[in-house]
Amino acid sequence: MKTDNGSELAGRVMDRRAYDNGVEINFSRPGKRADNSTVESFNGRLRQECLNANLFMSLCDAISKIKDWRVFYNQVRFHSAIEWMTPQEYALKQVQPDGSKQIGNQVFPGPGGGKRGEGQFGTLLKSRRP
Repeated sequence: MKTDNGSELAGRVMDRRAYDNGVEINFSRPGKRADNSTVESFNGRLRQECLNANLFMSLCDAISKIKDWRVFYNQVRFHSAIEWMTPQEYALKQVQPDGSKQIGNQVFPGPGGGKRGEGQFGTLLKSRRP
């Protein structure tokens, strides 16, 4: 996980949780915002479009409003980096008829090597049927 040196991500609790889950934390160099430009851009959007735009009355209210914004950001909002499509539209555009996904010039096989109904989830679903 790449992150800055903010107190919310540089504490002992976060370090222990990352260690317990096998996550390596890669801290950016102090004062070098360019090291972490993608996260800095996202944090700015989150702050501007969600945190500064809402008044949170309780923890449950904050969780609900931030969840709604996350769904909006990931499914509805247009993104310049993906040709002004929504992430959902972009993901659907990448799926090929055989279930594989194309990203740039690379094609990634779908579940089961591109065979529909096969692979980890297809097999799991079949085994649970009566």
